[in-house]
Amino acid sequence: MLFRKTKSKTHYKSLSIYVSAKHGHIIFAPVSINLAGIRYEQEACFSYELPLSDLPLGEYTLKYFGLFKTMDKDLRQHKLTDWPAFKHSKAKSVRSFEADYIRISVTGVDENNHSFRIEGSPFKDSELSVTSIISAHTEPINLGDRVNKVINVCLTGKF
Repeated sequence: MLFRKTKSKTHYKSLSIYVSAKHGHIIFAPVSINLAGIRYEQEACFSYELPLSDLPLGEYTLKYFGLFKTMDKDLRQHKLTDWPAFKHSKAKSVRSFEADYIRISVTGVDENNHSFRIEGSPFKDSELSVTSIISAHTEPINLGDRVNKVINVCLTGKF
């Protein structure tokens, strides 16, 4: 997701994670919010090869979730090909990026971000999604385990 406008003045932190089984690749895309309340992915994304075990996945999720910030940015002139996650991907076009990568969102459940909502869809515009909620105070290995479970269900369609 390139942009999303929020109506609330409360800033629930969020992080986008993109996973491609085809390319054996995972991208962590930290999110910012501008003064107009529009969420967008930061230019600095972080890429790793798959598979990632639970501990580093949990550590990276916490680290990049923590990079959320309020930063004013004019998004009117941005094109779809400016999408930071796409630019860090192994896909040659936005269309192939959307086909080859699934998006997992990690979002704070409350204004203090005491819990995380981890949500993923098996494909773009899917009517169904997989959601899990976990305490933000859990150990990184437990967070990584939960993120991996959501990723695996989205990739395989099996619980």
